[in-house]
Amino acid sequence: GELTVSTAVRAGDEGLLRVGMAVELLDEVSGEIYPGVLGEIAAAPTVDASGQMSRAATVVPVSIPPLDGHFV
Repeated sequence: GELTVSTAVRAGDEGLLRVGMAVELLDEVSGEIYPGVLGEIAAAPTVDASGQMSRAATVVPVSIPPLDGHFV
């Protein structure tokens, strides 16, 4: 299947993000930044692990980075 990244959109950021917009994915190990597209944002908000209201979202990478062991 296609690689997707799960994330969350906090309530304060909802008006700034739209499905299909370009986003950046940061590889925190290498520091590399990869282009992505916001794939979807959930219709219903939930309370995230930090206690903040957010909506689940997915990002689809435009170019998939080489898998060298730390994307497992």
